[in-house]
Amino acid sequence: MEKITRLLTLLLSAVIILTICVSATSDSTYSMNDDPLVSKSYVDNLKKEIVTELAKSIDQDCLYDYIQTSAFNVVTLKLGQKIVATGSCEIVLRSGSAKIIITSPDNLKYGIGFSDLTGAAEIANGGAAPRNHLLLASAGDGRIIEATSNTAYFMVRGDYTVVG
Repeated sequence: MEKITRLLTLLLSAVIILTICVSATSDSTYSMNDDPLVSKSYVDNLKKEIVTELAKSIDQDCLYDYIQTSAFNVVTLKLGQKIVATGSCEIVLRSGSAKIIITSPDNLKYGIGFSDLTGAAEIANGGAAPRNHLLLASAGDGRIIEATSNTAYFMVRGDYTVVG
């Protein structure tokens, strides 16, 4: 009998200790606000609110100006006419032929010309402009493309003037 009493006392003590440990570690102030799980409808509604706020904050005039200035202009040159990059300018020769002219002494000295972004190369003074390659004049420092065929068609974006 004494063994059973001792066993019951030990078992009851273990249950009391276990109950105290569990209640001490549990969060008694549970709140749904702390729950990281959300419903799909909540996320969809939040997305709609964000898109609406973003649309309100966009300056429509600036967006229109950006779209207009980011388009390529088609430029047709006759033999001997030139496109002078007067600022940052991108040029694609679509048909005909053209050559690169560099007028800046520093650029001539260091072999700097148009960056051929398609061919991952530098086209220096006197080099031929390859067709359908995106050429970049990063600054308006005397970088020119001259038509060497009777007619040459270009797509141009950025700051430039046509001479000749």
